[in-house]
Amino acid sequence: MKIKCWGARGSIAVSGKEFLKYGGDTTCIEINSKSGDNVIIDAGTGIRGLGDFLMLKGKVSSNILFTHWHWDHVLGFPFYKPLYHPDAQVSVFAPSFEGRSVKELIAGLFSSPYFPMAFENIEAELTFHTLNTEPFWIGSLYITPIALSHPNGGVGYKFTEQGRSFVFLTDNELTFKHPGGLNFQEYVAFCDKVDLLLHDGEYSKEDYQKVKGWGHSTYFDALNLALRSEVKKLGIVHHNQGRSDDELDEILDDCKNTVAKQNSALDIYMMSKGMVLTMDEGGITLDAPCSGIEKESNEIRALRQSKKALEKTLQRFGVEKSHEIQKVLAQSGQELAQLKSTITVLREELEKMETKKIRSVQEIKSSYNSEISQLKETIEVQREKMTENMISYKEKLQINRQNMFSEITQLKETISVIRKKIEQTDGK
Repeated sequence: MKIKCWGARGSIAVSGKEFLKYGGDTTCIEINSKSGDNVIIDAGTGIRGLGDFLMLKGKVSSNILFTHWHWDHVLGFPFYKPLYHPDAQVSVFAPSFEGRSVKELIAGLFSSPYFPMAFENIEAELTFHTLNTEPFWIGSLYITPIALSHPNGGVGYKFTEQGRSFVFLTDNELTFKHPGGLNFQEYVAFCDKVDLLLHDGEYSKEDYQKVKGWGHSTYFDALNLALRSEVKKLGIVHHNQGRSDDELDEILDDCKNTVAKQNSALDIYMMSKGMVLTMDEGGITLDAPCSGIEKESNEIRALRQSKKALEKTLQRFGVEKSHEIQKVLAQSGQELAQLKSTITVLREELEKMETKKIRSVQEIKSSYNSEISQLKETIEVQREKMTENMISYKEKLQINRQNMFSEITQLKETISVIRKKIEQTDGK
């Protein structure tokens, strides 16, 4: 049994220099059996390249096993070139969904307005098989389905050939049981002592706190399943869409360190596009893709490890230096405490001086206030006397005025009498 990875990314295809090592195509795994049968797991974007490759080889017939119907696992199907070859025979195996047949679900991928070509444009001979949990054969491969714990359901697979076994469980949330899914121990039993397990490890522990229930596992849970099941080799798939090559390398290192601490013989792979695993009587051999990129990545990893070692050395140096700094800080702290004490004494003295100063000012102010009060009283007395004098003066002036008016009246009367006498004398 030869297993080749044509896509290991989850959710959506990605591209960029940060994804060169592990690839950006979504899920697609090819199996070539000893009987010569070609079996494909899922039709993510990776199936496009696989289809081109099969056309070049002139091997246009295949069996496609779908795990479920989410976009990242079916999006490449309309771009699978053998579908448009009149001599091709393509058998589709998949679970049904909500009463819709496998054929209806496949035809829906070609529906308007989402795809320009109609389902009827397919020239290959298509056959459809609805899966349940019953095992079945494709050539020399004995295939056992198992329900996945994932929103909208799904199916995982165990492939057995001549005593060798391979389990593929993508989009499987091990610590959350979705409707139709199984519990952790049931997956342990299903994977018991298999030669190779490929399992969804999309999230880190930190990621999972925000996305629990979304249908994917942490790489730590996938590792735990492999250890509990005593599998020989573990390949982590369905890489998070934003996870760079460097970050996936770090996850792989973390997993290997965990395995080493548990004294386990488990081998771990971070699955990448182009990776080939060959299973035969002698065991499993790995053919890593893109040797130039792999070599460069190993050099980068070596540099990263050197950097970490240097950081640890600097940290230790920093700790030693920190003891000296602590001593200096302690001495400075004592001097600072003395200065604070001196400042407190000076502040108290200053407050006393200020208090005395305030008291002196208050006494002077009190004296001034007393003198001002006396002056005000004196002024008030003088004002009252002046008022009395003015009243007396006004009264006298009024009396004098009245006397003057009386005298004037008498004078007028006297003048009038005299004037009359004069007139009488002139008349005579």
